[in-house]
Amino acid sequence: MIKKYKKIALILIALMLMLYTYFAIHSNYLIKVGKTKFTTADFYEYLEIKKIAYDYKDIEEDENVLKIIKFSVLEELKNDALFLEFARENSIKVDKEELANYIDEIKSSYPKDTFSEVFTENAINYNAWERQLKNDIIIEKVIKLKITDNIEIEKKEFLKYYATYIKENNFEKTKENENTILNLFKNDKKEKEIKLFLKELQKNMVLEINEKNWKRIINEK
Repeated sequence: MIKKYKKIALILIALMLMLYTYFAIHSNYLIKVGKTKFTTADFYEYLEIKKIAYDYKDIEEDENVLKIIKFSVLEELKNDALFLEFARENSIKVDKEELANYIDEIKSSYPKDTFSEVFTENAINYNAWERQLKNDIIIEKVIKLKITDNIEIEKKEFLKYYATYIKENNFEKTKENENTILNLFKNDKKEKEIKLFLKELQKNMVLEINEKNWKRIINEK
């Protein structure tokens, strides 16, 4: 009888250690900027959504593909953490009603009753997707406030860009093409400004990466 209880006790201890290890890995932070944190659990949620853009067969057959995706997610989360900490410091938020409106707008772009199927077919956790969407909306608000609303288009700069684009892509000089190229020019300028803004945030904020957790993630298959 005593041996039986000892065996049960050992099994319980082993289970507790497994649970402790799991929650220690998935609850500890992976990325931290000020009071903004991404845990390893957050990372895996982002990873599953990111993997949709890749061929499952490629991921299964070549472990380097998964590593490339993981590094890509890490870089995205580092940038997101910087943006979100700036948003927190400057009280830039999204409320429940605003988030619901965004979700309704996304749903309306799908045929009736097919929106939920996307999550089932791709094994995506809806709550994880909603959390990521909320972060994306906040980040877009920061970009609009600090970059988009402040971009100035200099005619001389655009004409140079326009002439180069027409020549390299063999485009005709039409009003329609001019508008298309103008939008491309604005997007290029916006991307450059985003990179500069992120560099500025990195100078003024402390970005920490939990190397122990990252090593576990990158070495997992």
